[in-house]
Amino acid sequence: MAAKVDGDPTFFGEWLKFRRQGLDLTQAELAQRAGCSAAGLRKIETGERRPSKELAALLAAALEIAPDKRVIFVRVARGELNLERLGPVSGERAAPRPLSAALPVWPTPFIGRVGELTALGELLFDPNCRLLTIIGPGGIGKTRLAVEVATRVIDRFADGVCFVPLAQQNSPAFLVPALADALGITLQGQTDAQTQLLNYLRARQMLLIVDNMEHLLAGVPLLAAIVAQSPGVTLLVTSRERLNLMGEWVYELEGLPVPAGEDTPQPESCVSVVLFIQNARRASSVFSLHEGDLTCVARICRRLEGTPLGIELAAAWVAVLSPCEIAGRIEKSFDFLTTTLRDVPERQRSLRAAFDYSWGLLPPDERCALSRLAVFRGGFDHAAAEHVAGATLPILLALISKSLIRRRESGRYDMHEVVRQYALASLSEGAEADATRDRHSDYYLTLLRSHERDLKGPGQRAALARLTEEIGNIRAGWAWAVTREEFDLIGSALRSYGWMCEVGGRLQEGVAELGLVVWALHDRELNDVETTALGQALAQQGLLCFRLGRFEQAFALFNESLSLLRPLGNPATLVDPLFLSGIMLHLCGDYESSRARLREAAAYARAGNDLWFSVYAHYNLGYLAALTGQVQAGYVMMCHSLAAWRATADPRSISLGLNFLAPTAMRLGHYEQAVAWLEESIALSSELGDRWGLGTAWRQYGAVELARGNIEAAKKHLAQSLEAYRGYVTGYDLLHTNIHLGECALAEGDDVAAGRILADALREARAEGIEALTLQAVVGLVELKLRRGRHAEALGLAVAVMNQPVANYEVKTRASVVRVAARGHLDDAQGVAAEEWGRALSLEEMVKAVLGD
Repeated sequence: MAAKVDGDPTFFGEWLKFRRQGLDLTQAELAQRAGCSAAGLRKIETGERRPSKELAALLAAALEIAPDKRVIFVRVARGELNLERLGPVSGERAAPRPLSAALPVWPTPFIGRVGELTALGELLFDPNCRLLTIIGPGGIGKTRLAVEVATRVIDRFADGVCFVPLAQQNSPAFLVPALADALGITLQGQTDAQTQLLNYLRARQMLLIVDNMEHLLAGVPLLAAIVAQSPGVTLLVTSRERLNLMGEWVYELEGLPVPAGEDTPQPESCVSVVLFIQNARRASSVFSLHEGDLTCVARICRRLEGTPLGIELAAAWVAVLSPCEIAGRIEKSFDFLTTTLRDVPERQRSLRAAFDYSWGLLPPDERCALSRLAVFRGGFDHAAAEHVAGATLPILLALISKSLIRRRESGRYDMHEVVRQYALASLSEGAEADATRDRHSDYYLTLLRSHERDLKGPGQRAALARLTEEIGNIRAGWAWAVTREEFDLIGSALRSYGWMCEVGGRLQEGVAELGLVVWALHDRELNDVETTALGQALAQQGLLCFRLGRFEQAFALFNESLSLLRPLGNPATLVDPLFLSGIMLHLCGDYESSRARLREAAAYARAGNDLWFSVYAHYNLGYLAALTGQVQAGYVMMCHSLAAWRATADPRSISLGLNFLAPTAMRLGHYEQAVAWLEESIALSSELGDRWGLGTAWRQYGAVELARGNIEAAKKHLAQSLEAYRGYVTGYDLLHTNIHLGECALAEGDDVAAGRILADALREARAEGIEALTLQAVVGLVELKLRRGRHAEALGLAVAVMNQPVANYEVKTRASVVRVAARGHLDDAQGVAAEEWGRALSLEEMVKAVLGD
């Protein structure tokens, strides 16, 4: 029962609090639902802060605000409308979201299956049934039944129903991305994609319809993991084969009931006959039953064993043939297929007969177009259909009228997977098939290449949405281009492909797809075009490995790329590996090598009129200057780059630029400017859904507040940083935030917490091989030794830090302060001995000494 709330709220935060209490939610529970921190929610409820637009939308969903009122809720939350627009606070739960947002919709009513719906509904209400597989042959109606039963049990699942189509996926490697796409999750960062998916589902209460699983059975361990780790998620799977998992409940689906024996049924007495008549009337407005037709319709239904797809395809031809003629054709073809196609499963032979019959009646132009359309994966638009398959709009309309392809509400076309497989088998394997696949590959790799600039500018989100919609076609076109050794075409799209995967979070599958190119070109004699393609493929693989946190592998890929590309004398191809490896080098503390590569990349980018990389390289050189003590000069360079990004309205680059410009401003004492920039970055990152950018902004905000002495505020912001990163990134970013938390403990005098946090971070930084963060953790522990009166140790270790070539300006400055303070507590002999000891320490020896190992 909902909790009772009293009084009228006077501001938005109070309204939100009353609504939360009305739903019996604690602040922590609502924060978890909305994906924000409890501390941040507390500030919203007390009126200290308004939520961002994105967070307001998440809160609306978490508070179960009715869908038609959520726009008003967001505008009130942002202060754009008066509180009165929300109306009185209610603890009543909103109705479930519209099914059209999650489930496919068919143009015809659902017929029959009463017993199946009842049985499946009871199973889905059984708490022990968490994995239910509907199995049956192709075209039997598994998908339609699964969706129908989902509409009847949706109220049981607080987070609704999600439909996951797998027909276009050709490898178990794409199962995680397919689930993420259906759920609307962006997979980015260094955390394993499956881990991100499981983290998302863990707190959800929903029904997942996983459709067409039979060709991805090697991926069933993922479904087992979902069942094991997401107690509120139920899986309803459709497949031609059972999954053979423990805990799997199997429901075998057969055809619709057909007339018994040779009986002539009444028109409305048998579901399969009703289905035929309904589709016949849709195919021909003048269709009517004549004497003897019902007997022939019954013959058709029996021959097709009540298979819905077969009945629909057969009924589509009533405009040109009588039911008796249709029955005769199917029976003839069935007998033929039975005697020649012995490897076709028995239950599929009648469905094959329906396809064979429909195929034989198609005019040559429609038959040719349908064969060619079968090369598409995941649907197509009419422009692609005409370019690749020669399918004009009249042909598409003709194929739709015969139930061979479908037009979705979005305007895209697709075909039932069984139809696609039949049509694809009819496409000859000679020159015609190759030419069709060539056109398909060229079309989609050209589309990919055309969005390169959009992926780095204001059109980024629209470009990513467009490419995601076509990801099945892009994959198929990519694989075919590799097979055909079209390395010039591949090379033209490599940079776009890498950026699509990086921006869209397709890191692991991107590494695998780029590996097709690398594998095809390794260990063979290469011409210049092939060498260029291989070098660029390695560079893009390096980018994705870099984002995954595989630094060693990424750096090796960048170096191999450079060794291949340098001898070709084309500077434009060197920009990516030089620039990206330059960033990695300064993260690892090799500032001189980093500067050399960034300068070389910048020069090549300017020579090639590549504005985006020119600005990005200039920015990183400024950041590198600030790290190594030239703070004012670096600040000016970074501000110049930020202005360029603002001029091109590149939101992601603006956010990134603000995140690392702010701490530079802080070092110059421009605290208010740093805060303003970070708040702008937080708003941008929230709007873009960029969790890495958001976590980084909160980390830098915490560092600014720490520098200003606002320890509590710093700790809150750093906690928000960890919350944004959690389950999304590993390694460097989490370590950096934790080191700042250790510095907060040090600043507020909690020596025990400071020592524990910094020591843990130091050990992890050494394990990861991140020397810059190693030294930042070391200097914090050295400051702690000074406070505890261990002056000789503090002096020697401070000298050891200052002697490290990877120590940045800030770390050296802090070590210098410790050195002066510690020396003041020692006599000359003690001081000289301590400094000599420190100068002799290697990095490993210094780490052992500071940890007391």
